Amino acid sequence: MQANDLRFNELGNVTGLAALLGEQAPKVFNAPAPIRPRAPYVRIDRQLATPEGQALLKCGLWLRTSFVGASVAAMGVVLLGEGGVQPVYGVLLTALGVPLAIFAWRRARAAIERVDAPIERANVATDTTGAA
Repeated sequence: MQANDLRFNELGNVTGLAALLGEQAPKVFNAPAPIRPRAPYVRIDRQLATPEGQALLKCGLWLRTSFVGASVAAMGVVLLGEGGVQPVYGVLLTALGVPLAIFAWRRARAAIERVDAPIERANVATDTTGAA
């Protein structure tokens, strides 16, 4: 038998050269079916279509920015406390980090309050308790 005499039987086994050598021929496996991608657990595009979703995204980004500012300020305080480097760097990091943290925190709060304000106005307009 020659190498081009190799054939597959109905079970998917190779016949020919391997059978001649007395070895058990390896089985031929078919390619697995393609895996369908699963839908994501959270549909971000639908949530961002609403004003509430956009406000939450903005709030989250501003809170992360605030955390960065607070971290920079903390590094500045640590540099001031160690005294190993010039104190100018510690003062500079603290002077940049604190205002960034405060500014970003206020922006995050404002993003949430803009969404809550129309709900509060609607509740006041539909209040029928008669309280003036």
